[in-house]
Amino acid sequence: MLMELLSKAATVAMLSFVVSSMLAMGAGLTVSQISEPLRNARLVLMPFGELALAKVLWLDNPFAVGLLVLGCAAGAPFLPKLA
Repeated sequence: MLMELLSKAATVAMLSFVVSSMLAMGAGLTVSQISEPLRNARLVLMPFGELALAKVLWLDNPFAVGLLVLGCAAGAPFLPKLA
């Protein structure tokens, strides 16, 4: 019972940490800082490259989605360490 409660508390704490960190990072940006990376074609086309890589490697859907999230998410180098 106690271990289940601690496990759920750790999950909630980790999720709230990640969400609050991303919100704090995004709240300090201006509209021009948000729209500037969208002008870079390489950054906008990155999700398509991730999907092509997943198809070439014959990844199952959960792994392909994980690769896509890892490649496109802000703070991507930090997420594997957190998980």
